[in-house]
Amino acid sequence: LSLFLFFEVYRSAHDAEMVFLSTFLLGIAGFILPSLVYLLPVFWIGLFQFKSLSLRTLLGSIIGYLAPWLIYLSIKTYYLSNLLWLNDLLNRFLFDLPNFLLYEYIYLAAIVLCFILLFPTLIDKYQGDSIQARSRLRFLGVLMIAATVLSLFVVDGFLFFLSIAILSYSILLSHPLSLALRSFQAIIFYIFAFVHFIFLSYQFYYKFFM
Repeated sequence: LSLFLFFEVYRSAHDAEMVFLSTFLLGIAGFILPSLVYLLPVFWIGLFQFKSLSLRTLLGSIIGYLAPWLIYLSIKTYYLSNLLWLNDLLNRFLFDLPNFLLYEYIYLAAIVLCFILLFPTLIDKYQGDSIQARSRLRFLGVLMIAATVLSLFVVDGFLFFLSIAILSYSILLSHPLSLALRSFQAIIFYIFAFVHFIFLSYQFYYKFFM
């Protein structure tokens, strides 16, 4: 929801309000994964791409993200005078080297291969899109790359950031395919969707039943 609200920022008369709402929702999501704050600079890059970067939107994004956290930290500090919980929270912002299992390497390799096979179609259709559509696609590309890198190195962030990367990846690929769908491209996209479904199913099983 935060991402799709952010899409409405493009040359909007209410860009500061939309940025505030978008990052406010990102801040709420940060209760689950605090390291989502690392995506805030990606939103600033998006503001530049949407030609909406200004002091108002920059401050709106920062205040929007901090607002739910200030409320949360105030309540938490009031009821828990012992600040040991703060150390646990700060530890979730740490970086670590990736330590993947074999099936995770296979999954990443399959995703990269699907993207390489469909990349020519993406580039071909990109040139014919409107300026607004191209701005959104560029932002999705930046978001995909940033989320992929963060999924590799942020502690406890693999599945969350990978989900964001896959969402961006799916939108990027489904856009040109919806304009000109050929059998080969459709097969590759269905393989991508199937591989992702199998991976998530196995992750769920591995986490809760093993």
